[in-house]
Amino acid sequence: MNLVSITVAALSTVSALVSSPALAADFTRLDVLALVNRDAHAWMIDADNSRLDIEFLRIPRARTEIGKVCGPVVSLRRQPSVAAKGSYVASLMLENGKLHIVGMTALFMSIDELMAGDLCR
Repeated sequence: MNLVSITVAALSTVSALVSSPALAADFTRLDVLALVNRDAHAWMIDADNSRLDIEFLRIPRARTEIGKVCGPVVSLRRQPSVAAKGSYVASLMLENGKLHIVGMTALFMSIDELMAGDLCR
């Protein structure tokens, strides 16, 4: 083998390893659901009285990808406040093999309005 073919083979192997989704843990919808509900306290007021559900989900499979999760904010109160948030959008990233929320926004729009718009694509 000459140096060029060895270099090309090495570069393709490194490229495959860096971008391989097999390096990232295969996170599931349930993993993301647990993550957004656990971390909601850092991003939302009154998170103790609500539960986040998932309507749309794009899980990042590589360190360079940004994922997204959107869904309704379900009130746990008997009579939800009129000013209660109706939906949320969160951005997800992989860091050191772990999934992290890098931004979450609670919105006053209904989940139907959110899904009809461009925020959850």
